[in-house]
Amino acid sequence: MELAQRAHQLVCTFLAAAPFFMTATLGVTLAGPLAGAQPVLDMDVSGEIDWVAASASRNAPRSGPYGDARFTLSGEHIRDDGVRIGLVLGVRARNDSGRRGTARPAGDCPPGLDDCPVAGGLAPAGLFSGLYAASVMDAAGPRAGLETASVYVRAQLWEAELGYGAGAAVQEATALPGAMRLMRADGPLVDPSGRNFVSTANTLSGHAPKLTVRSRRLIGLRFAASYTPDGDACLVTVCRLSPVPGALAAASPEHIVEGAVSFEHRFAQSGTRWRAFVTAAHGSVTGEFASGYRDPWVVSGGVQREQGAWAVGASALASNDGFAGARYRAQAVSASYERGDWLFSAELGQAQSSLVHARSRSALIAASRYFETGFVLGFGWSHTEAVLPLPDGPVRARARDAGSQVFLEAGLRF
Repeated sequence: MELAQRAHQLVCTFLAAAPFFMTATLGVTLAGPLAGAQPVLDMDVSGEIDWVAASASRNAPRSGPYGDARFTLSGEHIRDDGVRIGLVLGVRARNDSGRRGTARPAGDCPPGLDDCPVAGGLAPAGLFSGLYAASVMDAAGPRAGLETASVYVRAQLWEAELGYGAGAAVQEATALPGAMRLMRADGPLVDPSGRNFVSTANTLSGHAPKLTVRSRRLIGLRFAASYTPDGDACLVTVCRLSPVPGALAAASPEHIVEGAVSFEHRFAQSGTRWRAFVTAAHGSVTGEFASGYRDPWVVSGGVQREQGAWAVGASALASNDGFAGARYRAQAVSASYERGDWLFSAELGQAQSSLVHARSRSALIAASRYFETGFVLGFGWSHTEAVLPLPDGPVRARARDAGSQVFLEAGLRF
């Protein structure tokens, strides 16, 4: 315990100093060209802007159009010995169907009804998934803000990153093949259906301040670990819920430790490229309702095979959702085919939550075309199904809702 406290204090000290280092570095970068010298940092700006319109769904609390925009400023300095020192600043904005990150209501399971869970006499929200079976919150509106702010050092055999950003589990995971950026069967950035809560991404630590250390890739393998002192943050991608007095119990994770191993290799003889990863995360729980929760854990893994124009992949995740006796499980598969500037994909996903007694299934078929200007245009069809708890007198019943949508997605890359 004493070692953990010392580590927490050390990381917090570094994080408190990080904004000063970032400001000083940027100041030197901007001053260099004015003095007629070479810039200290090689700066780069990139961005992704996507917009989607879909046929109407009665389950979406907020109507479209929906979108996601991400802008990243990065700078890097290469020392004479080859060590790279840099910074990354990223902002993001999103308009979704009413989710707070991935958190959302999932039916209604009042405390005391059948086997509905209780924390402090209230309906609880999952610590990892964010799902809750209570109609107590208005639909979240558009969100925007800082999502990444970190400094890093990259040496020959290792690299370290400090600041706001994704943890080791997310950094080492490989996204499944897909033709779309917003519309996905697994972990969609937006969900026009209001029914899809499938996600195999290990996002327990969110984009909160953290320290991440990774090895360089050797023989196809890379190892990574990260430590997050406090995961209680409400950002665009992951938003921790706060308790609602008299209606909803919620807690927050802290002291989150993540470990991940990834593999990537292209076999020259066959031309086949394999990717695989395994991640694990564990933390403790804090907040006024912490006594009703349990220390959260998450494990995930995936594999992907690419050969020629074809790519196929599968991923899975399991978590206790920070609650005794609860489980959140998700699985997904997808395949894609590339022909010229066109990319076609088919995807399937499903998730189950015993905390809220809910299930979600999704299927998607899509095609997109990339233009040399950086413009992307795509269209597709998606089908989603949700089975949610509802009160039926003194017992809990289940209600099934399913539907299909056609959608158009457009984007810009730069």
